[in-house]
Amino acid sequence: TGNRSECQCMKAYTGPGGGPCTKCPAGTYNAETGGACLSCPKGAYQPKEGQDSIASCLLCVAGTYNDKTGVQTEGGCMPCPAHTDSPAG
Repeated sequence: TGNRSECQCMKAYTGPGGGPCTKCPAGTYNAETGGACLSCPKGAYQPKEGQDSIASCLLCVAGTYNDKTGVQTEGGCMPCPAHTDSPAG
């Protein structure tokens, strides 16, 4: 087309129309061309940059939890309190 701003960042990247585009940071993903990076939901984490699907968000293992979005490491999944448990995620 005739306008650079019509060029959109690809999935897994974010930025203004026409660029520059940067990889979505760890803890996020972008599943749409031209879209914004979205945080992984509570109960999940995601350690890699440039992910293009919510499926890249990994569930906290059973017996752990996190109550924040956009968690980047498995270490963000906290053990359940004594004498409690949780399913994965």
